[in-house]
Amino acid sequence: MKALHGPVSAMVALSATLLLFEGCKRSQPAANAPKVAAVSAVEVRLNPAGPLVINTAVSEFHLTPRGYVQAFLLRNGQRFTLDDPGADAAGGSATIAGKRVRDFAFDLSKPTVTDVTGKLGALGRRIDVTGRSASAGLDETLSVEVYDDLTQLFPKDFQRVDCVRNDTLLDVNTIQNMLWEKITPLLPPPPPLSCMFPLFSGE
Repeated sequence: MKALHGPVSAMVALSATLLLFEGCKRSQPAANAPKVAAVSAVEVRLNPAGPLVINTAVSEFHLTPRGYVQAFLLRNGQRFTLDDPGADAAGGSATIAGKRVRDFAFDLSKPTVTDVTGKLGALGRRIDVTGRSASAGLDETLSVEVYDDLTQLFPKDFQRVDCVRNDTLLDVNTIQNMLWEKITPLLPPPPPLSCMFPLFSGE
């Protein structure tokens, strides 16, 4: 191979330099490129037969056709919950002329999903579903808001205390005893008692 001399070698060097500069220029982002708007990570999965599933990075919520919202903690690919409602548990009720109405049935096939506009966080999802009570002929709209920031505060360890029996709130003493039964195992052990007695001099 012949060595390049004079103008030929200068042209080759100049071409290499231009290619290098052109590559660097292409790799640099445009200074005035528009910023990408932040998008909520909350996902909503439709299931007409129920439940409607709302997923976040650390938690999951199931909305049943009766309007009950069951919460789960996600950890290591598993779901954990202390919330174990009955198969026909109602999520809410209305009182009309002294009569309690709890037979609301919600249509989970056509939820309205929008971005949240509340003050609890900048990102999140709002889910609205409509329902109707057959016995009272009432229509109801159930709204669930899930915020990205708040789901990060989902407790790592949580305990559920059910203070209602047969739709009746338990008395205060019973509730306090139940709370202590849950809290006591979580408390640190008490320090050992020190046997210290005052010393008296016989003088």
